[in-house]
Amino acid sequence: MIRITVLLNEIYDSPGVKEGRMLGFRAQAASLCELAGADGLAYRIASDNFSHNDEKTIKLLKEIAGIPVAVIIPAGDREVEKIVDLKPDMAVLLNVGVNTHDYITKLQVSDIIAAVIIPPELDLVKDAAKMKADYVVIDVTGYCAEQGYSNKIVIFDKIAKAAALAKRLSMGAIIYGPLTAGEITKFAELEGVEEFFIGREMAAKAILNGLEKTLSAFKEAADI
Repeated sequence: MIRITVLLNEIYDSPGVKEGRMLGFRAQAASLCELAGADGLAYRIASDNFSHNDEKTIKLLKEIAGIPVAVIIPAGDREVEKIVDLKPDMAVLLNVGVNTHDYITKLQVSDIIAAVIIPPELDLVKDAAKMKADYVVIDVTGYCAEQGYSNKIVIFDKIAKAAALAKRLSMGAIIYGPLTAGEITKFAELEGVEEFFIGREMAAKAILNGLEKTLSAFKEAADI
């Protein structure tokens, strides 16, 4: 069964929540997602700052969550060292560069699943395999934003080939982006896709339908 992981930042980040209350709000959002049936939780670190509150959030998620916790981080020495200390279940690296192979090795030695976020390009899938990544997280934001039907078909084909290649190269494929339930059904049929990282679209639907009902609909959409 394909897993649904909720990107917490897109569920709770709001200018109406004061920083002093944010940690409790994050904990509440995580608990509600787990109770509603999420298979995992993801938390994204800002690209320019790994703050003390981020550390506290990751520690809290590990303490309260009975489902896997993934953390999306910039691919840098400081960030990887902190993640090795915090030990989430998965680390997803942004901004892949010359040191990424070393970062992946360091994470895996620490029993942390290592993934990289990439656009749907075959050469980047091959690069991830050479670096021994466990997963590629394929960013499909471009597909979701594209308005032209013919262009969407072209992008979808690239995503399908990238996910299939990842499987052939002994990696899992995770789909990441603002997908609707209907779009999830299309992507769930692709070879190699094991998981979705979702947030914004689900949060928007949950305002009207409630989190449990909305998450259930997304999980049904992925259950092909």
